[in-house]
Amino acid sequence: VVFATETLALGVNLPARTVVLERLVKYNGETHELLTPLEFTQLTGRAGRRGLDTTGNVVICWNNRADLESIAALATSTDFPLFSAFAPSYNMVANLIRRMPQEAARSFVNRSFAQYQRDASTSRARADIAELNLEVELLHAQTRCDRGDLDQYMRDSERAGDDELATLRPGDVIVVDADCHAVVSVAHRGGGVVVHTINAASSSREWRAGSIPRPVEPVSRIDLPVGFVPRSEQHLQQVANQVVALDVVLPGVAGCPRLSEHLAALDEHARLTRRRDKLQRRTDKRSERMVTAFDAVVDALTESGFVDGWKLTRTGALLAGLFGDCEAVLASGVDNRVFDGLDEAELASVLSAAVYEPRGSGPAPAFRWPTKRVRRAVLSMQQEADRIGAVERRVIGETLTRRPDAGVADIAYRWASGDPLAEVIADELLGGDFVRIMRQTIDLCRQVAAVAPADIAEVAVQAVHALDRGVVRSGRDLPFLELAAVGDDAADVSETPANAD
Repeated sequence: VVFATETLALGVNLPARTVVLERLVKYNGETHELLTPLEFTQLTGRAGRRGLDTTGNVVICWNNRADLESIAALATSTDFPLFSAFAPSYNMVANLIRRMPQEAARSFVNRSFAQYQRDASTSRARADIAELNLEVELLHAQTRCDRGDLDQYMRDSERAGDDELATLRPGDVIVVDADCHAVVSVAHRGGGVVVHTINAASSSREWRAGSIPRPVEPVSRIDLPVGFVPRSEQHLQQVANQVVALDVVLPGVAGCPRLSEHLAALDEHARLTRRRDKLQRRTDKRSERMVTAFDAVVDALTESGFVDGWKLTRTGALLAGLFGDCEAVLASGVDNRVFDGLDEAELASVLSAAVYEPRGSGPAPAFRWPTKRVRRAVLSMQQEADRIGAVERRVIGETLTRRPDAGVADIAYRWASGDPLAEVIADELLGGDFVRIMRQTIDLCRQVAAVAPADIAEVAVQAVHALDRGVVRSGRDLPFLELAAVGDDAADVSETPANAD
């Protein structure tokens, strides 16, 4: 029987006759979520040993957070979408700056799978843009007038206000959009001047300030019927007949008989052009999102002192050899000699703060500072994380650097000091979490040893040896144990192979 976390089950080849899932919920780094169909298939795919079992069994323990419908949906789903989680990190950007020119680095980022997926998602938007381009082109022909420049006409056509409308009198004939209108009344109301007109088709219109282009000058006059009544069909027809009899020809665009069509097409052309341009800007922005994110990270590194122009500073050169959620903080810590004077247990304790991340709302391990030097170093790292985080929020719009958490600093210190596991591990910390945190701290010690000055590097190497023992070392040796078991069924694999390192 092998008890394994998801990471171990997927990272090490451990096929079994039966796979038991304790629960279908996992912690994704922020919240506890139901397994995805792909994760469920990967885990249950371990059931059934090739060449030994005809079937593989999967047992799912009952839990009130997963009902039968959810389990059935997971088991039968064939939807395994692949989404790129690629995002420019400090370490990646620093290494690109060190190895290639700026435009080559930006081109490299733009060829990522993440950008490819974004480009694919904009295919529909590009089709919409092409369709809008066609509509805009068709409307463009309708906005052309053989009597003059319609665009210039619109630019020159200011709109009349109340003062100009108030100069009109009943019987005046004005031209609006190449159509003659006879003024039948001019009313002064609280909202301004209102002018009522009738055209050759007996159609009544109401005009207010801003609705008639300047200049508002009568082109002719008619005599309204005696005792004119606006609702009288006879009177309306008499006014319309007089308008029809007029022979008014305006010069240029203003006299075009299709002016109203041209103006309607011009308005629609402007509306579709705005919509197309907005969609194009949104698509362009999405198409260059990776490069934009890359440039933002470069700006943040520059403002934080890791990059100068397109060159790494001394701290930036350290950053190129470190990676993780606190890489920038560690690079600054090494450059500012924050780790000076620490012994191997203290350095292990300090670096554990850069990897430990509390999970959910469960109880945290009991906390205390193992030494004053550990406290001083961790507080210095937290202050640097706050400084860098403020730059990130201002320049990038989000925080890339996680604030170090000393929740297991005392546990790491005591483990590196040689204390036994039973005295070190806290009730609130699962054994698998303890091993994982110690393994990550070991990896961080190795990174620091590779970039730090000789004195700190020596302490970091000693910290690796101090941490890499017992169950922590056994966790790394599991692949070797499995290979030994496969090679010889009768072999005793309880001992760690001599060549495991």
